[in-house]
Amino acid sequence: MKISKGTFYIFNIISAILGVLGITVFLISYKVTSWVKNIEQIKLGYLEFFKQHALTINIFALCSIFLFFFTTLILIRIIRRNTRKLIAVLSVTLSILIGTYLILCLFFYQNLDELIKINHLVYQPKKIDKSTAEKIRILYSDAEEVKINTSDNINLFGWLIKKSSVKEAPLLIYFGGSGEEVSDMISFAEGLDGWSVALINYRSYGLSEGKPSMISLYNDANSIYDYFSKRSDIDKKKIVSMGYSLGTGIAVNL
Repeated sequence: MKISKGTFYIFNIISAILGVLGITVFLISYKVTSWVKNIEQIKLGYLEFFKQHALTINIFALCSIFLFFFTTLILIRIIRRNTRKLIAVLSVTLSILIGTYLILCLFFYQNLDELIKINHLVYQPKKIDKSTAEKIRILYSDAEEVKINTSDNINLFGWLIKKSSVKEAPLLIYFGGSGEEVSDMISFAEGLDGWSVALINYRSYGLSEGKPSMISLYNDANSIYDYFSKRSDIDKKKIVSMGYSLGTGIAVNL
């Protein structure tokens, strides 16, 4: 079977594109659908599309992968006696694969903030009502309700757990995970004898106001530190920041 040089390269390019699309779509849809199936309570934005159409997407991806290998095998069979053409096929295929990978990396890098906002991958606010906060106050006698006003006039709410008898207690400031409402940590904080523990919810978490973003949470951490370092019952020379998951970056930045 003989084909023209132009047709040969068209088949080769189509084969590589099908392979890239198929493999990329399959991996993304598989990872996303396996991730979202356990977090039905979270608003997923456009990720909901993957959840609803996972089977169709995966079938399409697998068909694309099959066509990629099928077309490649046909091309190799056609040119099996021509080493130079075989090298050309592999070179063009590899170039398209590498180029597409680099473009995807650049796209995600340039649009990371927008993708986070659309898909709610990072911030998963967990709210509580005032009645719950009142129950916490009654249940935990060592928990003092705290309200901190930030530089952009947003009120953050949380608790200071006092487990020290000294006049100026060392302080641990805890920053929670992406889906964590920090009152869940009060019982653990009460076991940390000799320390006070600050548990302040992020923006839109608990009773806190506003909307979270990387810059705002970094600035809020500074506001939290400033507030407690000025209190007479805190030893400002012994303040430790600690974070879990999302809070790790905020704690380190502080």
